[in-house]
Amino acid sequence: MLEDKLFVHLSHEQDDRKGELIYVVPYSEAAPEEYGSSIEDSLTLFLHRGTHFSSGRLFYFIWDKEAFQEPQARFPTPTFHKDAAASLLNHDLVFGGLTYEILYSIYVPRKDVVLLFMKEAESYEQ
Repeated sequence: MLEDKLFVHLSHEQDDRKGELIYVVPYSEAAPEEYGSSIEDSLTLFLHRGTHFSSGRLFYFIWDKEAFQEPQARFPTPTFHKDAAASLLNHDLVFGGLTYEILYSIYVPRKDVVLLFMKEAESYEQ
């Protein structure tokens, strides 16, 4: 999010003369067909509620094949900046014996929190 508007990160580069360049497009132009409106709905609800719901910096939303829902079980709550940053780089999260695929992540600077949108990964075991 930049200035309370949602964008999709395309690329990031660093130039020793120009500094860092971050390439984004408005979310409305690149919203994922299957999840797009549900991500926006969850984000809107999150932004309009108080911060008293969690003392952590990570918030999880799990896809239930119709919408993203906050999990019933308590997920890990990293408190250090590097833990939240590492979560942005992860592709999967294993918790409670289940593997979740991280589909999208959103950093909300105004609240200094990260929202992770995930779905339960398909099992390939036979």
